[in-house]
Amino acid sequence: MLSSKHSWLFCSVVTFGMLGSACGGSGGSGAGGSSAAGSTASGGGGAVGVAGSAGAVGANAGASGTLGMSGAGGAGSAGAALGGGNAGGAAGADTGGSANGGSGGNAGVSGTLPSGTPATVLLDGATLKKLQQSLAGGSSAAQKAAYTNLIAAADVALESGTWSVTTKAAAYVINKDPHEYVSWGPYYWPSDANPPGTPGTFGKCPYGNHDGIHNPDVEKVTDRHGLHASSEAIFELALAWYLSGADKYADQAELVARTWYLNAATAMNPSMAYAQSAGPCGTGNPTGIIEASSVVMTDALDGLAILALDTRATGWTAADQAGMKTWLTKYIDFLKTSTVGKGEGASANNHGTWYDGLLTALYVFTGDTTNATTLATAAKTKRIDAQINADGSQPLELQRPASWHYANYNASALCRLAAVAKHVGVDLWGYTNPKGGSIAKAIAFLLPTSTSATLPGPWAQYNDITKPFDVGYQAESYYSIHALADYGNNAAAAALFTQTPVPMTVPGHFCEGATFPVAGQFCAITPGAADFADVTTGTAPAVDMWPIIPACRVPLN
Repeated sequence: MLSSKHSWLFCSVVTFGMLGSACGGSGGSGAGGSSAAGSTASGGGGAVGVAGSAGAVGANAGASGTLGMSGAGGAGSAGAALGGGNAGGAAGADTGGSANGGSGGNAGVSGTLPSGTPATVLLDGATLKKLQQSLAGGSSAAQKAAYTNLIAAADVALESGTWSVTTKAAAYVINKDPHEYVSWGPYYWPSDANPPGTPGTFGKCPYGNHDGIHNPDVEKVTDRHGLHASSEAIFELALAWYLSGADKYADQAELVARTWYLNAATAMNPSMAYAQSAGPCGTGNPTGIIEASSVVMTDALDGLAILALDTRATGWTAADQAGMKTWLTKYIDFLKTSTVGKGEGASANNHGTWYDGLLTALYVFTGDTTNATTLATAAKTKRIDAQINADGSQPLELQRPASWHYANYNASALCRLAAVAKHVGVDLWGYTNPKGGSIAKAIAFLLPTSTSATLPGPWAQYNDITKPFDVGYQAESYYSIHALADYGNNAAAAALFTQTPVPMTVPGHFCEGATFPVAGQFCAITPGAADFADVTTGTAPAVDMWPIIPACRVPLN
């Protein structure tokens, strides 16, 4: 999917993983949200369990420099003070906690920190443990800023309810089973359409593929949004719990996970056979798997790995963990044996890379290290050899109508696949193919355009329907270039992050679409801001999340 001019946009006010209504639309859930799952969200319109208000952001603690964030109705604070004093929301602090003392103090830990090292599949568990200890004892300014952004996002997620495939409109239910995941392919249009100028007649079959031209009708089918929002909520809430010790974050993460995956009344079937269908015509496509494989499900797996450390009597139980393993094992079987699953795995471009990353992560999570190692090792020849030229160019992505987006998209997929592969001892960052290509070169190939003062800069030589770019497009490379600096041993990339300010656009929040009030990734919190703004306006600088979440991230698909 493309950028703000097509299907996603950069927002900046509430924060990383914003799950309230600030990005892309009004209102939120129907009263009571998904009542079968115990949601308490309320707001105007709809029935998708999204809170009607993102809550007020306040920085009114006087000279102490503390930052408080209250949810809808003034419930709860961020508990994260940057400069001393107590962190409180506008109507009182339910997490409370004192963020003791000055610039070298802690970042606002508000409860008993979970013990143990999480068995994550993307992030490094040992690094997370060190980060937890650092935030509790004295962290860097960059870590504090990222942590504050995360906590603010988690506070919004607390008020955002839950999501379920069973809440979609009856018109989009397949086989009379609301538990089946359904979505429409983003580039399919009615048979009488000539997009973007002539949208055609809604529902007129057969729908045809117009690559790179996003059909806004796909937003009417809400399962994709629910999958993305629930996955990111699980991740950000679990991480907020692990780093802050505030049990309320674990409680909500567990509720979201049980609602999407485990509750018999609301759970998704472990299948995506009807994902990215050609509009209302026919069954799903292999390409639909990317709605889970690109970022969101691996994030959810890391969140679930963190929740496994919740040993409270009311926490994540052995039955919950066993239920998730059963669901994920069935989903692995779907990916390996179904027509759409096998088709996606056979894809040569970014779709195949994302598929390999997800399946490897699923193997790691479920303890199948043999298959995880085999698949990760095969990526050297199947992905890096086949996809990357000696100069780092990716010919399969450069031929796409939105070549800049897809070159970034596959580079990020390779970056995340390498992170998962490291968990089973496979080094993809260190591999160079017979042509001289590598993951590091693929990202370095993007560096000149990412840092160009004029746009599209060096990318002018390539066809791309999205030119001329704005800085939002440049920002697609930001986290991959972070990875290039840290894991690819690239001196030019590393030098960028020693400059103040960094001469690149930090991504704001990769929102899902202007017509649906849920979100998926990063936003910047702006004390006192009344509304969100596109990152291109420069009015609300985004926060670099790499200091606490060192992983490649991209617009959701």
